[in-house]
Amino acid sequence: MISSNWNPERRTFLRHMAALGLLAPTAALLTACVKARPFSTGFQSLHGAVRINGRNAQRGVWKGPGSLVETGPGATTTLSVGENAFMLRPNSRVEFLGGPPASTTSTKLETAAKRQHATEPLLITNSDSNTQSFNAEAPSTVKNDTLAGLLIHQGGVLSVIQSGQSPIFRTPEARFGIRGTGLYIEAEPNHTYLCTCYGTVIIQSVDDPNLKETVNTRHHEAPREIFRNQEGTARIARTAMRDHTDAELILLESLVGRRPPFFEDEANNLY
Repeated sequence: MISSNWNPERRTFLRHMAALGLLAPTAALLTACVKARPFSTGFQSLHGAVRINGRNAQRGVWKGPGSLVETGPGATTTLSVGENAFMLRPNSRVEFLGGPPASTTSTKLETAAKRQHATEPLLITNSDSNTQSFNAEAPSTVKNDTLAGLLIHQGGVLSVIQSGQSPIFRTPEARFGIRGTGLYIEAEPNHTYLCTCYGTVIIQSVDDPNLKETVNTRHHEAPREIFRNQEGTARIARTAMRDHTDAELILLESLVGRRPPFFEDEANNLY
């Protein structure tokens, strides 16, 4: 497990907000955002060229498990799938896995990973200390708004996942076991960036399945990058937070009726 100190700049920022009286109405503000949300599931906002399964996306529309979402240059989108919400960056290509037959999903994962050992299961520990195995090749749900995982071919995705759900996120370089988490992932050729904004993520290298790290954070304390070094050895390395903001996390959580935990943490003087 990783435990780091609170970022003093963010602490100062939230205290300034409190001093200005801007934190007190947060709950009411987010409630208003949720009430204003026009669609319970599907695309909430579309900016630029956004396609789903090869067709132009429309607000309020969701095609269900197996959908491929693509954003063009300069394009972004926010969407909700059940109790989870996502923001895709420009030039992203992401599959939302939930109900395809295991053989179909397996083929997609193998094509993305291009490595035989990518099929090994990922382990994550429950809050009750029981170990549970999650295999991204065999999503067990078929509901239109249930998420088994993401296959991130390229681009950036900011996600907020409901507590109690355990999807698997995949890039060509890594797999991530998710547990009640806000996280940002960028997939580039031969390189993956991860920031666990809050919650728990198990990171596993695709190149070396024995290379794993459990990250447990409250507020962006432990960003990581997964890559191969010049010697060809898989690495999980510390890095800096980048390319996403607390305001975006607040927006995504509001789409599914929640607040990020760092608001409660600040209110309770945990930092």
